Amino acid sequence: MKLQEGLAWKKTPLDVTIVVWLAIISALMHFLVFILILLGLAHSPPGYQHRVLFGWLHLVSDVAVGTYSFLMAMACLGCAFGLWKCYRVGWWFTLSFSFYNIADALFGIFDFPVSTSVAIFFSLIIITWLILRRKLYHVGETRKKEADSSQHNHPVLL
Repeated sequence: MKLQEGLAWKKTPLDVTIVVWLAIISALMHFLVFILILLGLAHSPPGYQHRVLFGWLHLVSDVAVGTYSFLMAMACLGCAFGLWKCYRVGWWFTLSFSFYNIADALFGIFDFPVSTSVAIFFSLIIITWLILRRKLYHVGETRKKEADSSQHNHPVLL
């Protein structure tokens, strides 16, 4: 199976649908922040520096925070699409994005302890789900198993 090749399901498994909708809801929340900042209805607190990219970059303007929020929304939609279509690259992108969310959220844990803790908790749940469902996305299979699976054209379900 190629990296970007998906599986054909007659019906998407319920757990995949739930995780995809969580990613879509997260994208909608990021888009909402972007729109509120774009319309001037939301602002960063005075003197607050939003730290991103593992604390390496400090966003001080509303435009920068809005742009970052838009990029995060697009990444969430990319995760949702990749998981929904059962692309292996979607699995890897979602896994790396979830780890990034945890690492990046640790820099904001003291500024926003409740929302940051919830974000870390959901990222850990998604990482756990991805590891448990890796066979569905053919992650960790050898080339021989991949060839056998693609010849039969049956998705691997737990």
